[in-house]
Amino acid sequence: MNKNLSPEENVLLLLMEFNPSPDKKTHLMGFISRVSDWGKILKVGLGSGLAPLFYKNIQALNLKELFPETVVQKFKNQYIQTLFKNTHRTKSFELIVKKLNDNNIDFIPLKGIYLISTLYKDFGLRTMCDVDFLVKPNDVEKCKDVLLEQGWLIRQLHKTDAIKSLNMAATPYVFEQGDLILELHHKLYETGTSFDMPNDVIWANAEPFSFLGGKAYQLNFHDLLLHQILHLYKHLIVGQSFLKSFVDIVSLYNQGSDRFDIQEFSKMAAFYRCEKELQAINDVFKTYFAVDFGVYSHHGKINCDFNMLFDNMLNNDKEAIRTYLDKHPIRYITNDSRFAALENFSQKFTFILGNLFPSKAFMMRRYQIRPFQLLFYYPYRILSLLIPKQKR
Repeated sequence: MNKNLSPEENVLLLLMEFNPSPDKKTHLMGFISRVSDWGKILKVGLGSGLAPLFYKNIQALNLKELFPETVVQKFKNQYIQTLFKNTHRTKSFELIVKKLNDNNIDFIPLKGIYLISTLYKDFGLRTMCDVDFLVKPNDVEKCKDVLLEQGWLIRQLHKTDAIKSLNMAATPYVFEQGDLILELHHKLYETGTSFDMPNDVIWANAEPFSFLGGKAYQLNFHDLLLHQILHLYKHLIVGQSFLKSFVDIVSLYNQGSDRFDIQEFSKMAAFYRCEKELQAINDVFKTYFAVDFGVYSHHGKINCDFNMLFDNMLNNDKEAIRTYLDKHPIRYITNDSRFAALENFSQKFTFILGNLFPSKAFMMRRYQIRPFQLLFYYPYRILSLLIPKQKR
């Protein structure tokens, strides 16, 4: 454990482990006895969605008596709430799995719904906001019809129907039913993204497995690990504290350490053009989790101190994260890269027009405005897209 960290930070790091070994108890007891700011531990646990895991680890290591009762109770409450919500989401998705199987639609469950079922195997341990799954591009409309027949509603997502027709987004449809949200993906990354995991490659690598009483495919181990790291990277560079994703990745790595091939992993990172991103994130895993993915970039480095960002996450210092990223902005995709990825003049014209004059529904959602304000916000949007922020 990093000796330069505070007792609170060390407690948080030690609790951020799925299935901690019994020897962690001695280390935890030493740091717990020196904790002076239980509020920080509580805020980080609840704000990061790690409270359920913290509660389970406190129980498993018999440390309950060393924690303030209010802290343990609030962690327990989030565990119970997460268990209830995830059980409901999973039961709902089970019905979808059956319908997808009945209609011969191959799919790959992604992120939370996959991890809680295959890695954590406890629906209360990991929070998730929605259910994500990937289908082949040719099955998108067929899958949409299946979901509509089951009473799911489409949430308007795209700037215009014309923009949607370009098939640039990774998520062509988002569905909702009550408080449940489904994200239907037909690729992992938006067109124009600096890195990519092409559909033909990930589907060729995908492995069939039994999932929620039905049949599905899963990303192979290296693809899964890469995708989880890149998903984390996308959130970190916009200032989102995704501590639970660090737990996901370390847990996946530890569970599959016998399958991890450092040379194969590095080759795949080069093929997917994500060496710089992996190298940047790898520094955090080496520093705080003693995990080294061994990926090094031959094409320069990303100018960002991810160790500092992680340290600010442990201290719940969101303002410091925003300030740093404002001074060191990082983009994995831009309107220029989206535009460059388009194939012809017609697509480029559609893209420009859709970005300058999106639908009313998109404008109201994007700027949180009412219909009578649209007249003023369309000129504002055009100005914001045409003139760089620092020159306005």
